[in-house]
Amino acid sequence: MKIFGNLSIKYKLLFGYLGVFIVFLTLGGLVIYPVVRQVIEANIESELNNTTKAILSMVRTATDVSIKNYLRAVAEKNLDVVESFYQIYQQGGMSETAAKEQAVAVLLSQRIGDTGYIYCLDSKGTIQVHPVAALLNADLSRYDFIQEQLQRKEGYIEYNWKNPGETEERPKALYMSYFKPWDWIISASSYRQEFNRLIRIDTFRDSILSLHFGKTGYPYILDSKGNVVVHPVLQGNVYEVKDSTGRQFVKEMVEKKIGKIIYTWRNPGEEEYRQKLVIFNYIPEFDWIVASSSYVEEFYEPLQRIRTTLFAIVIASVLFLLVLSYLYSSLIVKSFNALIQGFNKGSEGDFTVRLPETTTDEFGRLSIFFNKFMEKLRASNQSLQEQIQERHAVENELREVNRIQSLILDNSILGIGFVRNRIFEWVNPRLPAMLGLPFEKVRGAFSRIIYPSDEAFEAMGRKAYPALSQGKWFEFEIAM
Repeated sequence: MKIFGNLSIKYKLLFGYLGVFIVFLTLGGLVIYPVVRQVIEANIESELNNTTKAILSMVRTATDVSIKNYLRAVAEKNLDVVESFYQIYQQGGMSETAAKEQAVAVLLSQRIGDTGYIYCLDSKGTIQVHPVAALLNADLSRYDFIQEQLQRKEGYIEYNWKNPGETEERPKALYMSYFKPWDWIISASSYRQEFNRLIRIDTFRDSILSLHFGKTGYPYILDSKGNVVVHPVLQGNVYEVKDSTGRQFVKEMVEKKIGKIIYTWRNPGEEEYRQKLVIFNYIPEFDWIVASSSYVEEFYEPLQRIRTTLFAIVIASVLFLLVLSYLYSSLIVKSFNALIQGFNKGSEGDFTVRLPETTTDEFGRLSIFFNKFMEKLRASNQSLQEQIQERHAVENELREVNRIQSLILDNSILGIGFVRNRIFEWVNPRLPAMLGLPFEKVRGAFSRIIYPSDEAFEAMGRKAYPALSQGKWFEFEIAM
């Protein structure tokens, strides 16, 4: 504080402005930077979540298309099979019953996936063909999906179903074609959990791998056993793979199935491990884990740019404020210095000094007041000088009168003396001679040398008072 107190006002203003500005910028940075970081992190996670959901939707859409096409191909192929046996019957090659039996045998000999099969029902909802014998001739028209089949007779349907002996319903899909001569709705059906056996990964692999996050981020798909389904580089099983810290992140993803994880990773050909952020989700019908990943450092590149930009803005602002503060403080100091110089000249007696009245701000008003003050001071000084000169003249005149008066009194033939408090303060040479005493003996002597008693002095005073009170001489005689 002592060092700061010794600085000139220009540098006090300069450092004061800079200090306050830097403090506010620092506080603003400490508040803004974490907020921006949180916003960026939220946007990153939101982007990865949205991408993961988009991949899920893409996979489901591709799966639905693949399943639909696959089941449609099976249903239409078997429609051709039934049609061919019907043609043989029409041509007399076999009886209608035999044709139906042969067609049923071909239909039931097929499997779709592990447990999928082909069944037929008539327009009343009665099962005509089914691998489970207990369901033959059963009326299933009470089920909603059967009602939809009866109305449409052709097309794709998804529904839930539980076979005899099973405890829970499972999602299922079918495609149906209608053979009118026998009133058969030929349906190719399979459980959705077996769809992964029915679809071709190649149909959507390129679409998934075309997605990118940052510069090198990418999506990938694993199953619950750690097998790579889709990945731009890896193949096979990665369940036991560890990062640079020994963390089995794939195992964690398989166990969680849905969530977020950060681990270190190094792609083939790279030299260093980098932190990677992964958002993953689960497709239960395929037992797939869909993940969107990118390196953390790439996510924070915008934040780094913001940090650099803020730093550049701070430096530019400080330099600008430095120049502005220096110019402004110099202007203030210049005005103060002019005022100081004016007072200094005034203190030396130069009351003609004036400040230029060039502005209308506070310094301009201060110049006006200073000039008015100096004008009044000049007038007062001139009046005082005139009074001093007049006093000197009066003193010279009085001194001359006193000189003449002294000549008169000293050369008077009368004895003259001035008494105050009964003491002779002044006497002329004649009075001591008249008293017959030395001059030194009379001047400063007590008046008793003339009036031995107080009564006589007081009596003389009563006679002398009227004349003395009017500024006149009082004369008296004494007997010697």
